[in-house]
Amino acid sequence: MVRTELNHTAQGINLNPTSPSLWNRFIAFCDSQEVENHWLWAGATVAIQGCILTPLLLWTINHFGLGDGYLLVAVVSIFSVVVPNLSALSTKTILPIFATSFLIHVGIILSTLLTHA
Repeated sequence: MVRTELNHTAQGINLNPTSPSLWNRFIAFCDSQEVENHWLWAGATVAIQGCILTPLLLWTINHFGLGDGYLLVAVVSIFSVVVPNLSALSTKTILPIFATSFLIHVGIILSTLLTHA
């Protein structure tokens, strides 16, 4: 009988990067804010959304005569911030949604100002 023996050296794969990604650091920050500053972040996101971003976006849509599609995007973006806050969801949910809404608002405003200026 022939006997075959295989010898392998195991090489470990590091699934955890040495430095966390920007997203992982952001989620870790959101988790750290949950206990002490949850209501502060909830109030701040609604206040910034309702008092700064939304009026600027609605003024931009009205002043430059943008179509109803922009208004639909604005309304969905506004409600996507307000509903999680009224539902008292965690900051891990509220802050990424607000960041997305912020980028949508600023993107529409800046692109409109740059194309119509």
